[in-house]
Amino acid sequence: REIILWNPYTLKRITSLVGHQACIIGIVCNDEHGHIISVDDKKTIYVWDTKTYDLLCKVPDTTPRWPESTFSAFCFDHKSCALVVAHSRIEVLPYKSDKKVDVDIVMH
Repeated sequence: REIILWNPYTLKRITSLVGHQACIIGIVCNDEHGHIISVDDKKTIYVWDTKTYDLLCKVPDTTPRWPESTFSAFCFDHKSCALVVAHSRIEVLPYKSDKKVDVDIVMH
């Protein structure tokens, strides 16, 4: 339930990103804005700053949690600046970013 960041040259721990209340199922990076985006199996999305390692945004999914709606995969589409999540269907979640992070979760 924590993300551990390592220095690949020294093999030493840089920091830990702590905040998830459930098992982390995926991590992606938005290099353009300097964010690490993580998702847990309760369908909560966390956005972290790669410079300060602060939690910028926590977005819980408020839709009922059914086995068929559990995220099985996700990725960040740099071209459209969106999170793409997969469960029983594929969803595209708009992702707006400047200093403030706003992630909209809309499940249909």
